[in-house]
Amino acid sequence: MYYKNRQQKLQNKLQELNLDAFICNNQNNIAYLTNFSGSTSIFVITHSKSYIITDFRYYTQVENECKNVELVKVGNLKDCQARLIEFLPSFNFKNIGFESRHVSFETYNTWKEKLSGIELLPKIDLVEDIMMIKDAEELELIKNSIKITQDALIDVIKQVREGITERELAANLEFLMRKTGADKTSFDTIIASGWRAALPHASASDKKIKNGEFLIFDCGVQKDGYCSDITRTIIPGEHTKHQEELWNLIHYAKNEAIKQAKPGMGLKELDSVARQIITDAGYGDNFGHGLGHGVGRMVHTKPKVDRHTEGTLEEGMIVTIEPGIYIENFGGIRLEDMVFITKNGCEVLTTLPCSMNY
Repeated sequence: MYYKNRQQKLQNKLQELNLDAFICNNQNNIAYLTNFSGSTSIFVITHSKSYIITDFRYYTQVENECKNVELVKVGNLKDCQARLIEFLPSFNFKNIGFESRHVSFETYNTWKEKLSGIELLPKIDLVEDIMMIKDAEELELIKNSIKITQDALIDVIKQVREGITERELAANLEFLMRKTGADKTSFDTIIASGWRAALPHASASDKKIKNGEFLIFDCGVQKDGYCSDITRTIIPGEHTKHQEELWNLIHYAKNEAIKQAKPGMGLKELDSVARQIITDAGYGDNFGHGLGHGVGRMVHTKPKVDRHTEGTLEEGMIVTIEPGIYIENFGGIRLEDMVFITKNGCEVLTTLPCSMNY
């Protein structure tokens, strides 16, 4: 039912844009629309039908996984584009939209040459815009992805001790996430301590953990096609009053943004809630990234929640809220939760408590 509904939303877009058909060749988007789990295919949707063009490796997968989709067979991988070019003229289409972010210049030129009687219209984020609103199945899959991440993270935080390296902690965390059901990590695990915590996207290194330093864990998994993204910052051992003040500032900024997030709120407006708190405390220049982003089949999706993105929150979106402060040669703090935008506000999907010391 979910896949049929998603295709119907795309068909409605075709009618709004006066498109006869749409070509989708981004495998992530095809999986969202059809449930196809293979690595190679081309999806074509018209006002009334949907087609998957793929090679012999995936015939059985399409038949088992994809309902309401017609399989168009080709002998091998290299024949997919040739079959598409052969397939499309039989419909007498006047125009066809395509994913301009995901089609190479070479492929476009081939289509243009071989499909000379059809107007090819580049479209940006046609499927991605539909994907911003999560249905009930997606919400449950994301909750499961979050649970796997949280369960592993809390176990690894208990392993923190002086002398263990960031790389060891990352390896243990990724092992536990895979052991408890993750298909893979949703991004390269970030573990950064001490001065390296001032690097927002620092990969785990051979640096040894020391008591009294900030220690950032930013991690997530992909399970059944859906991602999670969680960040916690702790301070093992004793901490200073200044460190506690900075940590509490970010905790407060995160919670205030969560309290105010609701449908109709501007993306820039939500960003400004946390940003103003941090700026008023004198650390505005130390918060360089946006407040958050969408999460779904990829860990970074639309919408962006930052100072520059137009648009509003809508019921059904899932976004991160992750303010941070980064001070060169000193350290950094980032705290991140995932929230689901509801009718009147938001539901916090991340249930792992925030604490400086677990």
